[in-house]
Amino acid sequence: MRLGFIAGAPRLLERIDPEAQVTRWAVTPLSLALACEWIESGVAEQRLAWQIEELQQRWRLAARVLGPRMPQGRAVSPHLWLDGEPPAGLAEACRQHGVEVVPAEVFAVEANPGRAVRISLAAAASRVELKRALEGIVAAWPIG
Repeated sequence: MRLGFIAGAPRLLERIDPEAQVTRWAVTPLSLALACEWIESGVAEQRLAWQIEELQQRWRLAARVLGPRMPQGRAVSPHLWLDGEPPAGLAEACRQHGVEVVPAEVFAVEANPGRAVRISLAAAASRVELKRALEGIVAAWPIG
């Protein structure tokens, strides 16, 4: 569920309302009611805390499995970038291990996207599944 709220002084809201009206979709009443209930009851905060903890656990798992290939000094996030020249056929090799990877050019806004692969740590249904996927990437893209 994703929705947002705009809060501000009425004079400012009047200025942004026309743009807000054309850049969003209406929220269904049921989704809005559920979101309000989650916020008021504390469920939204509990879910956020769980999500942050889960991402931290998945980040630590990735560090253990990827070893020296793991990016250093980055904030925990739902994905990470593996830098370096991916070998030709990396996507297909990963696919043979049951893993989908996304090359940098998919996200690029410039002609030279750099050399990296984006890995989602949140897509796997479980940490066990994530570990298997990360091991598949290591097998398909060995260091050295």
